[in-house]
Amino acid sequence: LSGRPLWVNPELNQSDAFVAAWLPGSEGQGIADVLVGDAAGKPRRDFNGTLSFSWPKTAGQFKLNKGDAGYDPLFALGYGLTYARPATLAALSEDAGVDASLANTTIYFTKGVAPAPFSFATDSKVSRRPIDGPATQEGAQLLSWPAGPATVRIGGGDLNLEREANADLSIQISYKLVTSATGKVELLMEGGANKGAIDATSLFTGQTDSWRTAKILLKCYVQNGVDLSKVTAPFVVRASGPLSFAVADIRIISDPNNSICPGQK
Repeated sequence: LSGRPLWVNPELNQSDAFVAAWLPGSEGQGIADVLVGDAAGKPRRDFNGTLSFSWPKTAGQFKLNKGDAGYDPLFALGYGLTYARPATLAALSEDAGVDASLANTTIYFTKGVAPAPFSFATDSKVSRRPIDGPATQEGAQLLSWPAGPATVRIGGGDLNLEREANADLSIQISYKLVTSATGKVELLMEGGANKGAIDATSLFTGQTDSWRTAKILLKCYVQNGVDLSKVTAPFVVRASGPLSFAVADIRIISDPNNSICPGQK
């Protein structure tokens, strides 16, 4: 049941039969008439409907009108089988034809990895190794600064986070402090014309060896001179060691009532 054609090749491959019934509303009995057999197991009625829309071959196929240049659907307009006229399909490709990572604009680190299109990169002075997260084996990365300035970043994509900032969204960081900061720690995003950074030193001092969560309003970045109109690295930490902490999850969330602006008096 759906209101439009859908790419469902994996489901088709797992099915003995497949019916596109659209949204039947009050006519559900008509669907039952062709699906439910009589006492002898024979069809009560045969199908006579055919596709009123062309059916896509991939999830990225948008030319589906008959007569369009390059028209090549999986099932053309008017396609339809019946009990009297069945057919067998060969296995269909389960390659969706689209890069699902392009839809990820809010999750920068989770379950021990930076999901595509993002990647976790450090300069040569910061060491990084997997450790157990709060709920997942090797679900975090331990970042260790030397006795000097260094930067760690997660980059990828080309984001404009101004709308998210205006909507009071936040960046949530799940982390565990291992060695407290003795110098200044700054949070920023890279890619745009930055004029400053957030003083986040308070987030990286105090109790060690316990997991904690910081929720930082994106507006705080703007207020501290970070340009969110063009972001190629949404998570950047600039600090001087010694400092070490583990990160388990970094993502954009909506929780303004429990979010903060570090460094503000």
